[in-house]
Amino acid sequence: MWQVSLIAALEENGQLFADAVALIDSGTGQIITYRELLERVNAAAAGLAALGVQKGDRVALYLPNGSEFVISFFAVLKLGALVVPFNIQLKQYEIGQILSHAQPKVIIGQAGALEAEVMPVLAQAPGEPRMVKVGAGSPLSPGEIDFPSLRAQASLTGMPGPAEEDPAAIYYTSGTTGVMKGALLTHRNLASIARINGHYLLGLNDRDRVMGIAPYSHVYFFQVVLGPLVVGAAVVTLARPSPRLALETIEKYRVTHVSTVPTMFKYLLRHYREKGYDLSSWRVAGSAATNIPLGLVREITETFRVDFFDTYGCTETSSTITYTRLRHYQPGSVGAPAHGVRVKFIDEAEREVGVGEIGEIVVQSPGVFAGYWQDPEKTRESFTGDGWFKTGDLGYRDAQGNIYIAGRKKDVIVSGGYNIYPWEVEHLLLSHPEVAEAVVVGRPDPDLGEIPVGYVVLKPGGRPCTRELIDFCHRHLAKYKCPRAVVFVDNLPKSGSGKVLKKLLR
Repeated sequence: MWQVSLIAALEENGQLFADAVALIDSGTGQIITYRELLERVNAAAAGLAALGVQKGDRVALYLPNGSEFVISFFAVLKLGALVVPFNIQLKQYEIGQILSHAQPKVIIGQAGALEAEVMPVLAQAPGEPRMVKVGAGSPLSPGEIDFPSLRAQASLTGMPGPAEEDPAAIYYTSGTTGVMKGALLTHRNLASIARINGHYLLGLNDRDRVMGIAPYSHVYFFQVVLGPLVVGAAVVTLARPSPRLALETIEKYRVTHVSTVPTMFKYLLRHYREKGYDLSSWRVAGSAATNIPLGLVREITETFRVDFFDTYGCTETSSTITYTRLRHYQPGSVGAPAHGVRVKFIDEAEREVGVGEIGEIVVQSPGVFAGYWQDPEKTRESFTGDGWFKTGDLGYRDAQGNIYIAGRKKDVIVSGGYNIYPWEVEHLLLSHPEVAEAVVVGRPDPDLGEIPVGYVVLKPGGRPCTRELIDFCHRHLAKYKCPRAVVFVDNLPKSGSGKVLKKLLR
């Protein structure tokens, strides 16, 4: 497979597709050509360099979906620095962990959100990172700069491009131990997966317009933004995940490809039936993050008259591992391995199992990460003895090569496309002064797939107040991680060794 850095691809497209549309920011109405995008990336890179950002430094992005996120992402890569995207739903408790671990030199964030969630825990980031504010409407504090001023610098040209194996980004994912892990992705990882997504998965050309309804801080960004931009297609950004806004944007900007999670497709269907829109430009719909019911696939294809594909992947593989081919959707399957990706299934002894047998899914791919940031032990544990990445998911392959997900080896809850790691929520619940024991499990939900539910044993004299515990979680965790219900019990079911039997609570 032809390898090229994202920066080289953008520079090439800045010439080949100079006047073609690269970005449509639906929030502001801006339409940015490839030439303009390259100019803005170079200017932002020069601005970051003026703030002292060098190769190997980390730059955090705390931004909603929009042109500023895309420009900042490429500008950081151009300098050889590492992008550290933050989900804008994260709260101070979670942000503090990332700041302490990644130690960014600069934070680019949305004004208002920065003051509310980042500034109170900024002391956890050694070295007092510089702040670049997007949408700053009030006077800046000493040491702060607004985004337009960052891009007012002279364009940065003539810099040597990054090497394929140079680190490019750190994407944080919560571990089952409750401690966030930073997946370190290289320029080779990003460029390879972008081309797989743009050329093969989406099959794009320079007449297509792609919109993703998921946070750009998620590796879904590699499919709905990086994939289109490496092949010369246009990206349409959506500032917030509103079904009404999404349908209006598809209609207004003649979007051809839409990717999101199953839950959002349900909301799109409901709103479309209530209001009605001209969606004749929409040709392809893609789903990811969790299994999608066959009935919902039929609703999507019949109502919107689109082709459909499903994908499977994870942060450590730079997203895509498998995908279903257009017009060849196999019910229940997540498709076959993507181009350049190898998949096999192993037992506990790391021996490959046969066709139809369930085993842990392990992967070799140009998208497999370089390891966890500053955690060599966890990195070693994540690979087999012969170098395959262990996903922690269970699955099997049929005789035709289609892959099916059979469950999760880890107790991850998938709610509305988001991964929720129970131990992280349990750890917080246990910090409440009235809680003695706590476990969190997934409960089936018709819209979100699963919702987190807490089971709590109170300390003597503790008051069983569900609202108080849920509000406590909302103050410290992203909304999607918080239990939707809390069940108070006298005892948790346990095995003879004292391990909580979660299967009895589901």
